[in-house]
Amino acid sequence: MGKYLKGWGLSFQHPDKHALKQEPEAVRARREEIRPVIRAKAREEGAELLLADRTGIRSHEVSGRTWAPRGRTPIVRRTGNRFSVNAMSAISSRDKMWFTVYRGSFTAEVFCDFLDRLNRQFDRPVHLAIDRHSVHHSRRARTRLTDHPGRITLHLLPA
Repeated sequence: MGKYLKGWGLSFQHPDKHALKQEPEAVRARREEIRPVIRAKAREEGAELLLADRTGIRSHEVSGRTWAPRGRTPIVRRTGNRFSVNAMSAISSRDKMWFTVYRGSFTAEVFCDFLDRLNRQFDRPVHLAIDRHSVHHSRRARTRLTDHPGRITLHLLPA
């Protein structure tokens, strides 16, 4: 089958992944119009500009492939005990990273704790670019930000 597909000019490739709800025009506007304004404002204020996101790691997910003799499937031995750990992190364009690790769900409390940690780390304002997770614009997060006016400014990324 492969030689026929190659004959049609096709090749075996890993596909790119795009979000179903991605808004290409909003992404373009952010990149070309909004981001330069945010950078200029952060520079003017002497603020730190960070990109934040969260991730989860599970012990029971095996990713990737490995080599083995033909016809003998490789085996990954494990105890069967499962655990997961989650992390919230922020990175700067200056190759610095700040993070926190937590168990359980990503909640407004976890996000507010992360904002408090960032607030203690910097002696200047912080501009934080984040996705549109509901926790990021929850009532609790908005209240936390108004409790410390001018310290952390959130910039929501487009879908």
